[in-house]
Parts: sequence; structure tokens; C-alpha cells
Amino acid sequence: MNENATSRSSFKWDGTIIRKFIGKEKEVVIPEGATEIGNWAFKDCSSLTSVVIPEGVTEIGSKAFWLVVRH
Repeated sequence: MNENATSRSSFKWDGTIIRKFIGKEKEVVIPEGATEIGNWAFKDCSSLTSVVIPEGVTEIGSKAFWLVVRH
């Protein structure tokens, strides 16, 4: 398990699919065990500066990072 992973409580997920990011972190590390980032999961998360996605994630949903703008 990655000790740098963002707390699992920062996500609405079922243990494999990240449905929604609800945390406040600016740097996010998707937890091991996730296999999919769902549609709209990071919608409007404009404060994000980085997202680390583990190799186990094999699918990223439509508009998963919609309106995430890097300034």
C-alpha cells in the first residue's frame, strides 16, 4: 500500500471505482485497489495541482477531470 496515498475518506468509491473526489487536498494520490476513475469524478476540482494514478487504474471515465484547470 502506498503510504503517500490520499485518505480513502477523500473519495466516494466502492473499493474499486472512484465515483467522486470530496477531499480538500491539492495533490492527490489515487489509492491502490482503484481500477477506474468514474465519469465526472474530479469535476470542478479547480484547486488540484497534481493527481497520481496507479498502474492498476485501467479506465478513466468521460469527463472525469471536467473543469479542472491548471493556472
